[in-house]
Amino acid sequence: MAFLWKFVFLAIFSGFNSQPLLFNCEKEPDKCESKGYFYRDNNQLKSLVRGQDEILKEMSRFGNILEEIRNRISLLERTALYKDCKELYDMGRRKSGVYSIYPLDLLHQVKSVQVYCDMDTAGGGWTVIQNRVDGKVNFSRSWQGYKVGFGDVSTSYWIGNDVIHELTKDNSSLLYVSITGKDGTTHYIQYDTFSIAGEDDDYRLYIAGNAFGTLDDRIRYRSGGDNINGMKFSTYDKDNDLSSNHCTDTMGIGGWWFNKCNDAYLNGQYPPGKWSQPWHGTFDDGSKISSTKMMIKRK
Repeated sequence: MAFLWKFVFLAIFSGFNSQPLLFNCEKEPDKCESKGYFYRDNNQLKSLVRGQDEILKEMSRFGNILEEIRNRISLLERTALYKDCKELYDMGRRKSGVYSIYPLDLLHQVKSVQVYCDMDTAGGGWTVIQNRVDGKVNFSRSWQGYKVGFGDVSTSYWIGNDVIHELTKDNSSLLYVSITGKDGTTHYIQYDTFSIAGEDDDYRLYIAGNAFGTLDDRIRYRSGGDNINGMKFSTYDKDNDLSSNHCTDTMGIGGWWFNKCNDAYLNGQYPPGKWSQPWHGTFDDGSKISSTKMMIKRK
């Protein structure tokens, strides 16, 4: 009479490395019966074990595939060509700091632009186009300098008029201006629509819609030659203002949109240089200013 062992098979899955538990039910009947296990002969047991081994191998292979997918997604997130800071914000990048963006029409050149992204102010996702925290970066630059941008994105810089045009040419961007005084108080104004033309129209300024904040609207709705909305950009080597004098010389050297000349001007020289009417009514000269910032965000 053949000697027949009867076993019970219990598979406990707690991960890819789980091992089957085998009980000899003839030697441990109480353990088997108390748990309601059923008997299998050796051939059935071996078949079940082989089946479990195959399942474990497939689960391990599937786990490796998932890990590879996670790694690839992580790589794509790190190397994605984001158009601006809003796109970064929408993809979960919520920490303010320096990032690389790729304005849409520059994609074919695979040209990145370093910018500071403000992910905290007014809902986050702001691309900083101008930032000044002291007078160490010289804003007295040529037309070419303002065209391509200059400065250090971690402190003071101008992003470049070509980039500003690419980011705003569809007229769907907000503009946020903030000025912090020497007393530590920050004033701001937000405009509904901001854009500038391309170089073929000398980066002409366009502001539309409502404006709100603690600063008065000094870009528009001023009398005569103080309204700079619709004006072309000027630098010391390219005079596009409507004054008989060169506003870039008389108001503070740095490039800007001038009429005859301005009530708003954020690129003048820090003292002891000349900086007239940074924001008339609140800041009539640059000696009262600690820092300025201009930011844009798509609606």
